[in-house]
Amino acid sequence: MVVAAVPYAVQILGGFIVQEGRFLCRISDKVKISQNRLQLLRGFLGEADARQQDVETVRIWVAEIRNAACDLEEMSQISTSYLIVI
Repeated sequence: MVVAAVPYAVQILGGFIVQEGRFLCRISDKVKISQNRLQLLRGFLGEADARQQDVETVRIWVAEIRNAACDLEEMSQISTSYLIVI
């Protein structure tokens, strides 16, 4: 009886492993895309910092983008460390 259950269990677990692998590949791709966008944001912020001078709206806009970039960087680091652990 137990011997007959082993192939079924292997099939079920194999399916879960394949699904997890696909999920991690999608996450890995999204992390790479996010890292590329973060580099673009850093470049933008460098340019914007140089040009903001006395314009309050630009200063607020740069601060908001900088906060979003910091959040994205933190999520990227967490995702990368999660993928490394697995």
